[in-house]
Amino acid sequence: MATLPEGSVWQENGEWVVDPHIVAPKLGLSAESFRQAMREGLIAGTVERGEQEDAGRTRLTFRYGRHAWAVQVEPDGTSAETTPPKPR
Repeated sequence: MATLPEGSVWQENGEWVVDPHIVAPKLGLSAESFRQAMREGLIAGTVERGEQEDAGRTRLTFRYGRHAWAVQVEPDGTSAETTPPKPR
């Protein structure tokens, strides 16, 4: 798992935000194309909150076409790339 730079993932008004310059290339997009695809509803985002031994952790997953990327946020706020779960 590659650790992301500090400030790449944060919460704003209770919602998770990921720097588009981090996630966009992982989905094969530019930051501006990522923003546009988000506005158009072409990118699916999932937030999973950890339970039991994973309590306090959060996994954010983004899917665009055949591309998928996920980040795990630890209770201390650090974040790292992780393997996206299989689509359902």
